[in-house]
Amino acid sequence: MKKYLYFILLVLSICFNWNRVEAKSIHSREAKGCAELDYNRFRYYNPETGQYISKDPIGLEGNNPNAYAYVDDSNTMVDTLGLNEKLTEGIVYKMASGTPDSMTPRPGKDTTSGISFSLDKPEGKYQAVDVAKLNGTGLEAINDHGSHVSIRPENDPDFKKLNEWASTRQIGEIHPYTESLMNSRIICK
Repeated sequence: MKKYLYFILLVLSICFNWNRVEAKSIHSREAKGCAELDYNRFRYYNPETGQYISKDPIGLEGNNPNAYAYVDDSNTMVDTLGLNEKLTEGIVYKMASGTPDSMTPRPGKDTTSGISFSLDKPEGKYQAVDVAKLNGTGLEAINDHGSHVSIRPENDPDFKKLNEWASTRQIGEIHPYTESLMNSRIICK
């Protein structure tokens, strides 16, 4: 339901464009001169402070504890249709041998989204991770399209943590994220 609401909000904001409005007072705050605000048919945004001054119309359903926020960095956090979903439970699968290197991001390949997993159980040799066991490890599982899931560090909009983690691949060092991921595996028959 949340995915569809985001899509509807996106379509409406595109159809009606962003309008510039001038407000002389907002929330009992008198401005000397006029404060120019953006309005996207749903809430007011102050470009000087970089924050909305009206609450998000969907409240906390957007998985953001700050109802006045947008996203951490709109240049790196791209989810145009609002379809990315953070998973908190379930099993995800990866075609891999289970070595520490196979559970560490590949430099240049996995460093813009995270390690690729799937919601679909594959044929052959694979690893299965219990997503609930990732809670508290600093890793998150994001269902970013279809059955594809990316496991990556939490709160890493510029992918610095992800790139640092990937730099430990094939040097004999087991990164704490790799250890957490390996400890989240389940035994498959």
